[in-house]
Amino acid sequence: MLSMAAALTACSSATPGSTGTPSANAGPVTLEFWCWGTSQKAKVEAFTKAHPDVQVKHTDVGGGTDTAAKLLTANRAGNGPDGVCLEYDTLPSMIVAGALADISAYTGDVKNAFSPEVWALTSFDGAVYGVPQDVGPMVLVYNRKRFGELKIEPPATWQDFAKVARSSRSAPRG
Repeated sequence: MLSMAAALTACSSATPGSTGTPSANAGPVTLEFWCWGTSQKAKVEAFTKAHPDVQVKHTDVGGGTDTAAKLLTANRAGNGPDGVCLEYDTLPSMIVAGALADISAYTGDVKNAFSPEVWALTSFDGAVYGVPQDVGPMVLVYNRKRFGELKIEPPATWQDFAKVARSSRSAPRG
């Protein structure tokens, strides 16, 4: 998922309506931030506390393709948010549609906190369109031979996965 914390920080130090390099804040700013669930609420509150001249309106817009569709529709209507959480796989269509801005001027050293492979998920053709927030597996892979040796059935639930992980770690390697 992409996090727009860098974009929010950038907006807090830029003159509204300006482009290019951040400049001194011209006064109170209100930003619209779209995400899903409640995980971003604490981050928004911390950001607002650290930047008292910036108010962030956090809107839960659902996740995945729902968010992408809402963002494209809002941008076409000229009223998209200032920041948004997106899944990595939606980034190419957002770039092609012109729904995202290059935030390279605002990312500073944050790039160094990520591996080149993860950073590449948010960048295209020299432009940066977001800051990685997390990276999760698209699939889980298991060693069929090792499971056979341990007489373990492949897990069907996360609880089974945790149980299998514990038991396989304690099993002797052969």
